[in-house]
Amino acid sequence: MPTESLAPMRPTASHACGMGAPEVAAPRLRITMRALRCSAAPGIWTTWSPNLGGRPPGLIPRRTLKAVGEVGDESRAGRDRVRVLFVEDDPSVAQMYKLKLELDGYDVDVVSDGEKAVDAARKTVPDIVFLDIRLPKLDGFGVLEALRKDPRTERLPVVILSNYSERELIDRGLRLGALDYLIKTQTTPAHLSRGMEGWLKD
Repeated sequence: MPTESLAPMRPTASHACGMGAPEVAAPRLRITMRALRCSAAPGIWTTWSPNLGGRPPGLIPRRTLKAVGEVGDESRAGRDRVRVLFVEDDPSVAQMYKLKLELDGYDVDVVSDGEKAVDAARKTVPDIVFLDIRLPKLDGFGVLEALRKDPRTERLPVVILSNYSERELIDRGLRLGALDYLIKTQTTPAHLSRGMEGWLKD
């Protein structure tokens, strides 16, 4: 009885990222999907997985993969990926979170003071803002108040990420319209990335 021949596997961008080769070869006819992004192919989503689920934690479906080769654009502004505005005056902290979010597929802009944060939010209207409280020129509460007064940004999702853990500060941030108030010492970059989809749905 003739047997089905399997096509030899070709290297993908995931191999170039050091992800390793798949454990087994798959028949040509099986539809396999898994979004993987890496520096070897920065604009390409490679496919490899036994099902359509299990997307990477940072891949919010601004563009939804319906089948191999078929992409539906669901972005309100034609964006392919979620844009994040990260407001932090400590460069090392900002870089740590930026790196993780970008590895998970987000576009991240970093600003280091409150006035720049308000300007950037008004000009680019990001999908979500992560906001420190202690900032030069204008503190995080001032930024949040300014965003809520502007029709362009009044509904913009904002998550506070601060070292301050006093109850009155947390309550103030939430009253001003923050979706969440996170303490930096309790929030890893991976935690931030995992929570993204939930915040964007709120």
